[in-house]
Amino acid sequence: MGAAAPDLPARIRPASMTLTTTPTAPTVAVTGATGFVGRGIVAALRRRGIRVRALARSADTALEADAEVIRGTLEDPPSLARLTEGCPVLVHCAGAVRASTADAFHRINADATAALGRLCAENGVRLVLVSSLAAREPGLSPYAASKRAAEEALASTPGLDWCAVRPPLVYGPGDRATLPVFKMMRHGWLAVPAVPGARFSAIYRDDLGEAMAALAENDVRGIFDVSDATPDGYTWNDMAAGGRVSRSARVSHRPFVGMPTITGSKHSDHGTSTMNPMATRPETQPDPVFARMCELLAPFNARGINITRQTHITTDLEIDSVAVLDLIMEIEDEYGISFPMNLISEIRTVGNLVDAIHQLSGAK
Repeated sequence: MGAAAPDLPARIRPASMTLTTTPTAPTVAVTGATGFVGRGIVAALRRRGIRVRALARSADTALEADAEVIRGTLEDPPSLARLTEGCPVLVHCAGAVRASTADAFHRINADATAALGRLCAENGVRLVLVSSLAAREPGLSPYAASKRAAEEALASTPGLDWCAVRPPLVYGPGDRATLPVFKMMRHGWLAVPAVPGARFSAIYRDDLGEAMAALAENDVRGIFDVSDATPDGYTWNDMAAGGRVSRSARVSHRPFVGMPTITGSKHSDHGTSTMNPMATRPETQPDPVFARMCELLAPFNARGINITRQTHITTDLEIDSVAVLDLIMEIEDEYGISFPMNLISEIRTVGNLVDAIHQLSGAK
């Protein structure tokens, strides 16, 4: 039996593990080091005095100050060989959280991880994988299936020494994935899943970084669920309470399925919209707003259909309600507008969305 388990920050629940103590790795290789989670991992490794060698597509001044940078991608075997050369440990954080098709998710998250696993096994490198809590339910989405497939690929690689961590929602400064949620709450409303009593777990980015650094330093095997120290996680009421920007801000909760139907109070400076997004705007070509919406919706057009004004956003395209809200937030930033809640609930087609943008832009 090995030494006692390392002092891992946050709350980690191992399914099973075998642990022995090894000397601190002289250099740890990291993929995904320029991303939100990856930066936290690099910072945690450096705080422990561990040198970092990072894979990056392009120059990154901030990263280069903390790491030896290897230029390349996950699909470039020579750069992966340079990345892992002489490193006893690789922390694999790179992956896709968005993709246009299930095949694209599988290629980036599963196939690339499998190739890294084979490379590590051949060269005696231990691999620490940043997976996802979604991997527990592979039928949930193509993303979840790709993360489970990545774990299964490593488990089936002969001679590979590896472990994986399944983080839940990761939050912290610089996180753009959860930014739309906090932007909603800044406006005084929050759309929530139509699941009564739904709860979720979360972890602060720096805590996850410390957990990954601890696993990189210790010879741990197994798959771990990791979260913060909040018993039973959070409810959406907890999220709303934590996101209020002032005592006068009111958060309205309404469940949605498909396109969000959101009603209730919003900050008083926006009031109630009387605009009609169903009013058809005369066909004028070219319409730069329509062209821009086609660009923003392209990643969700898995079937490659011809996007027209009549295209239904949530049935013709593979886009869920959370992604719709994310899209609306991006549109608000780009056009300097703010969608009233009752207007959002009326948008169904691409034409509705385009007309709403024109109306809101003209009303500024």
